[in-house]
Amino acid sequence: MPLTPGDRLGVFEILHPIGSGGMGDVYRARHVKLRRDVAIKVLPDDLASDPNMPQMVVQEFRFRIRP
Repeated sequence: MPLTPGDRLGVFEILHPIGSGGMGDVYRARHVKLRRDVAIKVLPDDLASDPNMPQMVVQEFRFRIRP
């Protein structure tokens, strides 16, 4: 189920969708207490249950932020 602006995930409030792809949906969200924006990736259930997924997400993040 897609998230919509105003939805909450713990201390994060969803602002708007950024994009989606094979590994899930990405949303811009705000940490309510710290007032900082973050990107949150929501994985589909079949990928979220994969024990290798946390490592794959970290590798993807490192690859995308290289200068």
